[in-house]
Amino acid sequence: DGSKLTYRVVKTEIVALDDIDMNKVLTSADASKPGLNLMTCDGAVIKQDGKVTQSHRLGVYSVLE
Repeated sequence: DGSKLTYRVVKTEIVALDDIDMNKVLTSADASKPGLNLMTCDGAVIKQDGKVTQSHRLGVYSVLE
C-alpha cells in the first residue's frame, strides 16, 4: 500500500550462543509498541560436525515510532 514505518533502535546486545533467549528475541522491547528485532552472528568462528557458526549473537531491538 506504499506506507512507510519508522522504527527506533532502543537496545543492542551481544549474547553467547548457548544463552540465547528466543522468547526475548521474539518479543517487542516495549510491550506498549510494536517491535522489530534483528539477530545476526558475532564472535569467534566455530566449526563443528561439518557446520560453521559463531560463538555469539548480536541482537538489535527496535520499536515503532
